[in-house]
Formats: sequence, structure tokens, C-alpha cells
Amino acid sequence: MKYMMKRQAVTIALLASGALCGTASAQEVGKASAVNPAATANLRTITIGSSIAHKERIQTTAAGSVLLLFLDKTSMTIGPNSDLTIDEYVYNPNAGAGKLAATLGKGALRFVGGQISHSGDAEVKTASAVIGIRGGVALITPKNVFTGYGSSTVTSGGSTVTLYAGEFTQTQGGGTPPTPPGAPPAGFVEAQIQTFQSTGGQTGGVAPGTASPAAVTRAELNATGSPTGTVAQVAPVGANGTVQVTTVWPSTTSASSTSQQNQILTTVIQSAQTSTQSTATTQIANQIVAQQLYQLQFGAAAFALTSTNCCNPSSPTSPVPYLPANFATGSNYYVSPVMGYRTASVDVANRAPFIQYGIGITGQGAAQSSWIFLASGSFADDGSGGFVEPAGLNATRRGAANFGVGLINTAAASTPGSVVVGPNKLPISATTNVNYLVPETNQYVPSTPYLNLGDGSGGTTYTFTQNQSQTTVPAGLGSNRPSVTLTGWAGGLMRTFNNTTNQYVAPSFVIGGQATIVLDPNLNRVQANFNIANLTPSASQTFSYANYQFGSLDLFRAKGAYVDYNTFGARGAQISANNATGAETPVSTVNGQALNNHLGLFVNVPLSVAQQISAGVGGNVNFCQCDYTRWGFWSGSSNRTAANGDSITDIGNLMTWVAGQLPNISEVPASGTAIYDGHVVASIKNGSNEYVSAGNLTNTVNFGTRAGAVTVTGLDHTNYSGTVAISSSDPRNFSSTLSGNIGSRSMVLNGQFFRGVAGPVAEMGGGVQISGTNYIGSGIFAAKAR
Repeated sequence: MKYMMKRQAVTIALLASGALCGTASAQEVGKASAVNPAATANLRTITIGSSIAHKERIQTTAAGSVLLLFLDKTSMTIGPNSDLTIDEYVYNPNAGAGKLAATLGKGALRFVGGQISHSGDAEVKTASAVIGIRGGVALITPKNVFTGYGSSTVTSGGSTVTLYAGEFTQTQGGGTPPTPPGAPPAGFVEAQIQTFQSTGGQTGGVAPGTASPAAVTRAELNATGSPTGTVAQVAPVGANGTVQVTTVWPSTTSASSTSQQNQILTTVIQSAQTSTQSTATTQIANQIVAQQLYQLQFGAAAFALTSTNCCNPSSPTSPVPYLPANFATGSNYYVSPVMGYRTASVDVANRAPFIQYGIGITGQGAAQSSWIFLASGSFADDGSGGFVEPAGLNATRRGAANFGVGLINTAAASTPGSVVVGPNKLPISATTNVNYLVPETNQYVPSTPYLNLGDGSGGTTYTFTQNQSQTTVPAGLGSNRPSVTLTGWAGGLMRTFNNTTNQYVAPSFVIGGQATIVLDPNLNRVQANFNIANLTPSASQTFSYANYQFGSLDLFRAKGAYVDYNTFGARGAQISANNATGAETPVSTVNGQALNNHLGLFVNVPLSVAQQISAGVGGNVNFCQCDYTRWGFWSGSSNRTAANGDSITDIGNLMTWVAGQLPNISEVPASGTAIYDGHVVASIKNGSNEYVSAGNLTNTVNFGTRAGAVTVTGLDHTNYSGTVAISSSDPRNFSSTLSGNIGSRSMVLNGQFFRGVAGPVAEMGGGVQISGTNYIGSGIFAAKAR
């Protein structure tokens, strides 16, 4: 929603228990931070900075609107012709908890959750429903609810539905339950947002006259979350209730951009009226203006850069950034640009995190070679007016189906002074090499990339210097960024190597377990936890269970980025043990014990990328065209110390994961049928060869009988079929045992129903384990209802 709201008539009608907000008997719960004020008989007029009290009733006219900011940072935008009562507000800032309840009698409300909503204690009532909001954003009218981020529970007519990001329901009242969650009607969201935006000719009731401008200091701007350096001069509130802003735009700003910025600033200046009751109110008004100036000049935006190839900038020897030619072999591959997202008002030190990844799968079966890499980092303020780029890279490969797993681990950082950013603080260009840049101190530490081809030749080192330059942002990048937690399955094949004895301790083994992925659009971060078990243990030194973490919600050691719902990934999570040297300690554990290192990565694979590399996994694969369910690859190695003191490494290449949005148990239908179509992707070990293969899945489910039938076709030239049983205790879960048409091959399939645009069980995903004569496999499946 734009900050520049309509600013005209807004009135307050006091309830029987309420006194004016300025009196001692009223409990202040927040302030009005944007208003369309106008005089109204017998009722108090709200102005910017006005206190909002417990048990107050806010009414707006056809031209009025108001933005309320509560003590816990919850905000409510009340549209024209609206009537909202604050029924209850309790907040303990020390505990970070409380309760908020309001009633919307008519009109429109945009609710943006603060601290209270994160604990689930925010509630809005309408004539037809009760809406509980958890950590999210919701658009509410008396008969409609739309959830933009987070989740909302909508109760009406004795029934409750849960809305997740992008979902909508209607509430008719009169004992009628809410409609099933689904996509909003065409134009609904746009129309609601439009009600809160400015229209021409609105002045905000600014009184005539001006105030003397006073420059905002660097410290004051930083205190409000704005970028380093003075970007504007903001006047204190004068006796006449006005604020004057003098812009100090960078000299590189284009004329058209300057014109647009000045036009926007004019609206902000007009909106900056406030009462002059106290110094505190004046400070709040100045803070609001400074925050809005920051967001105007350095608004949230996605960005993209291209990279020169590896490894010699004057004579590239590989078509792939970061990776030598003898590592990134094969001709069937995809490499992304550098892709990132810079949030306007949340990121510490103006961090703009990014990822860049590549996947190569050439040939099928015994003739296959494969590799994957993920680079992640951020563009950050160096504290001295410049920008730096701390980053790093992990990669794995299998150069031939009978090779071991090779890997690369290296730091990557901008060379001193090479990062160039535009007037909007988005990166334009940089030069990177193998130095390590300690995020907490911006100090460079020499680094030597480690390279192992997995062909038995041992480890070596290499170096690179690469140039990055601004490129066209891919269509839609950064446009869909829900705040959501996904749950699902991670699987694959791993092998254990004893570095002390220099030999493998056992054949490859099947792994599988739960995947949990948290996507946070406020921090631009992703955190994935794969809790996996060894399903075919064969030696004492192979692990029993592991918790691998990729990425973190920690800003400095995040190791990844959440750009949008199609673009996210991370490397193995680390914490800093020594800020001076950059020494790191893994977060992941194996058998409950800390690791010596974790050189891992995970990345989401969008449909377009899967289709581009499909020739290497089976050709005609019907990859799931999922709405909310996501899947991808993960790889890496983890090093630990065995009980006898030996150095042990567990390693895997191009393993798989899938995760989606779970419905509530009550939302699983008790009748009807559905047919789901999608794909299976699995790591296969056939004799001495290991490779990745994919096939098509069809699952027919009868919700009434809690049973169904599933087929998998074309997976490594094998077709499987079997029956499905839905769990009686938790009908979101189902399982199946399938028989293959080649030899003694069989498949165990365990899955869950996931949400989709069409409903709470419109998609599904889960894990598969395959066995046969001298044949094992493990992977995932994803499918969507027809």
C-alpha cells in the first residue's frame, strides 16, 4: 500500500466509557500516523500524531481515511465510509505479547500485523465473521477477507477456514460458513488498495505558512532506518502545524526521476501535519517524515547482474561463473543471473542479499554427468559511505556415473572499492575474487578455494577474478514474496568417506526425512532444516540421523536469500567463532554432534528451469505446475570426528526436497475424488553407477473411502503402480507401496496433501524410496489436482 493516503474528513465518536485521548483517564494505545482531516461538529478531529485510546470508535466519511500505528507496531488503515471500534488493546513491550480486538462495522480495513499478531492474539470482528490474524497482512470488509502474508482464521456460521498468503474467502453471515479458501476475485485486491490511495487535489489540511528547515543528521536518519548519509532536510513541526522538506537528491538522478520524486515528496509534505501538543508529538512527526523519505528514495526493489565466466578474466576457460571447465562439464545446463532483493526499511546496514545458482545434468543413466553450485552473499554498507560484497560458493559434481562426488568450497568477495551502486542504492557493478570478507567487520581475509573433482585425483586449489554488471531484471522477480513456512520431505543418496584411512566405509545409503523451510520477506532470508535418517544403515561409521540447516534468519551469517517465491536458496548455515579471522562453526549436526564443517547448499527449482534441464533426467517429464508447492535440489558434504578419532565425511550430490503449505486436518474432504498429476525425481544407484532420474506421477484419490491408486511411469525406464491409503488419524498424510515392471523393483511412497489455489488439498508432495536387485533410490514427488 502506498503511504500517500487520502487525507480528508476523519472523525472519532467516543464510546460511553471513553474520554478524550488527551485526558488522563484514557489509555493511549497508538497514534494516527496519516490522516485526511476535516472539521466535524461535536466530534474530535484526528490529525497526524493524535493519540488513539482504548475503546475508541473511528468513523470516516466518503472522502476520509486514517492510518493508525499501535504501540506494538501493528498498523490499521481505515478506508472511506468506514466504522471501526477498538474493543480491546493490551500490550506488554517487555514480554512482546498482548491482545488486540477490533470490530469493523462497515467499510474497509487493511491490517498489518505487529508484535501482538505474531503470537496469534489479534482479532477483527465483522457482522458476518470473526477473523484471527497471525503475523500477517489482511484486507477485510464486512463480507470479504484476503490474506496477503502470514495466515488468518475466518470463523462464520459455526465453521472455520484458514487463509494463507494469496487466499480469499467470503463471509455471508446468517449461519452460512465461509467459502473455501481460493484466489480472490479479479480486481478485488487492486480495488481495495485503491481505496487507501491519494486522489488529486487533496491537501491534508495543511495550514498556510512555512517553517524553517533544519537538516536531519546522519545519526538521526540511521536511527529511523534510513541509509547512510543525509538524503533530505526535514523541518521541525512549526506552530502552524506544517513540515517543510528540502530534497538533497544525488546528482546522478535523472530529470524524469527527480520530477517524480518531487511530486511524491509534495504529497508527503502535505501529509506531515501534526498537532503541537508536545515535543514528543513533534519528534514522532519528524520520524514519520524521515522514514517516508527513506522509503521513497530507496524503495524496495529486485535487482540482477551478470557474471563473467571462470576462471581467468582475460581468457575464460569455462562457460560457468566460479567453476573451472573441468568441474562444470557437459552441455545441458542452466545458470541464473545474480538475483537479489533490497528491502526498503528493514535490512540492517542496507543489506541487499542475493543468490546465483547453476545446475547441469547431461546424459542419462550410466552416461550421466552432473553438477550444481550456489553462490550467496549481499551488498552491504561498509560503514564509510561505500559498499562491499561479502559472499561465498559451494558446489558438487559427479563427473561420471561411476565417479565419486567432487566439491568446491570458496569464499568470494568484492575487491576493495569495486562495488558501484546507483542513486537508488541498487548494485550496478562489482569485481569479485576469492578473498573472504568478514561481514561483521568488513575486513578482508585471504582465502584459497578448495577443488576436488571426485575422480580420485585428490584435492587442489584454484583462483578466479570475475566482473559483475547490471542486467535486465527477469520478469516478475521479487513480485511474489509471501511470509510462509513450508513443510515436506528431503531425500537422496549419501556415502561416507574415512579421511584418516582414505577409503569409503560402505556403499551409498538411502536417506529421507522432514524438510521445513521458512521464508521471511521482511529479512529477505530463508532458513531450511532437513531432519533426515539413514534408512539403509550398513556400517558403524555411516550416520544414523542428521539435522542439516541451510541459511538462517540471522542477518550477518544468513548464507542465502529469499528473493521471491520462485527464487530462494542458501548454503550450509554457520555461526561466527572469530570475527577477526572469519572462522566459522557449522549449525548442522550429525548423530546429535557438532560438525567440523558443512559445505552444503539447497535451491528451489522453478518450473522453467526444470524444463530446461529435463533432457538429463528422462526427457518428457510432466513437472508439477504447482501453485504453492515447491521443490528443488540439495547437495554437500559434512565433516565430523568419529568416536575413534577418525575424520569422517558424509557427502551427496543432487539430492532432492519438496515442501508445501499444509492444510488443517478439518479441511481434508470426507467425500469426492481428485486426480493429481506431477513428477518424481530421485537419486538412483544401479550397480556401480549413480545418477538422477525423473518420471511422471498420477495419483487418483477417493476421499470418501480414504483410498486411491497411484502410478509412476518412465522413472529410469521403469513403471510402478500401487494403491494409496490415507491415514485415519491424520488424513493429510497418505502412503503407498508400488510394484515395478522391471525385475524386483519396488517403491515406497509417503506423502501429504498441500494447499493450492483451488483449495486446501489441491496439491501434494512427499518422498519415495526405491529398492531392487543391486538397485536403490530415494527422492521426492510433487503433483497438482486436475
